[in-house]
Amino acid sequence: MQRLSTPILTAHIFLLTCAGSASLLADTVALKSATRLAPGTTTIRLADIATLQGPHAQAMGDVKISDAPASPVEIRLETVREALVTAQANFAKLDLSGRACMVRPGATVVSAAQNAKIEKPIVTARTAIPEPTRTIIDPYAVCDDPTPIGVCAQLFIAKLGSRNLPLQLECTAEDFAKFAPRAGNSVDVLPRNVLEDEVVEIELVFRKGGQVLARDHARIAPKLLTPVGVTLVPIARGTKIAQDEIKPETRWLGPKASASALTWNSASGRVARVNIAAGVSMSAAQVKDEVVIHKNDKVTVRREVGLIAIELDAVAIEEGAVGDLIKLRATGKSQRGARLAKAAEFAAEITGPGTATLRAASSSPKQTALMTQGANR
Repeated sequence: MQRLSTPILTAHIFLLTCAGSASLLADTVALKSATRLAPGTTTIRLADIATLQGPHAQAMGDVKISDAPASPVEIRLETVREALVTAQANFAKLDLSGRACMVRPGATVVSAAQNAKIEKPIVTARTAIPEPTRTIIDPYAVCDDPTPIGVCAQLFIAKLGSRNLPLQLECTAEDFAKFAPRAGNSVDVLPRNVLEDEVVEIELVFRKGGQVLARDHARIAPKLLTPVGVTLVPIARGTKIAQDEIKPETRWLGPKASASALTWNSASGRVARVNIAAGVSMSAAQVKDEVVIHKNDKVTVRREVGLIAIELDAVAIEEGAVGDLIKLRATGKSQRGARLAKAAEFAAEITGPGTATLRAASSSPKQTALMTQGANR
């Protein structure tokens, strides 16, 4: 075994000592695993999401990492490092550690009458909630609380959080009071209908020592802040909707209304299925795609079989828009001039005005044979 000479060994020890001393002398910036911002906070600072030790680290405490979020967001160490680079931090004097910090907004339960900035919901629940007593709950701000309203918030987050839209819960002040914890009691929070309904009835069962002491019921209206297209003028049934007749907005909608809402882009160019008043948020039930093939229109149907493309003349039996699967009747002649044995009906997908295609998934061997028959003659 080769031994290091004394001078070389001394040099190695000296270098290791210097490296260790540099690490020990560096100030520490350790990311917290999670934090909740103070109410009214608009900016996430380094001091909000990390534990700072040492004068150099503390001097960086006011460095802006990002804007305060409306819903929980994960701030990763890479994001912190980029912000410190922008702030010209001296990394020789800073030791960064941690993977990420989950940041929750600081909004808490607030009365709508005390906060005029909160938008009023556009969709009216089946049982109207009186505006003066309406209470708005930020579920992300209370979901970690071991309280009945915290458990209720967890249920709605688990069901609706995957939509990636800001979520809030609304109820009357009277119903909100029913969620108050009772000393020494456990509580079961039981939804009595689907959590995607406009209004969800919640049963609260209070127990002590396994014995049911009381039952109560409260009603919660979940709302999602949804991008929608809103009509600027009345739109008559059967009219094609122009871009300048609607505008983009965001509105608090119930889960079902949010799921069927149309954005400004998705509503433009569609045809009104019913008469639509001005100021209405657009939904899928109010519109339909523009019909490009009408009944008895001549249609060129295309089918690809391996490397061979076959085209056939047909007549539409029903109308439809692009993407619709409609029934057609072969005219008895392929575009290569051969006559078919007999006219037959088949289904094809509309690809544009006067054109359709026979998809592999929607065609049967008999339909394919019908088209290839004329091509092989």
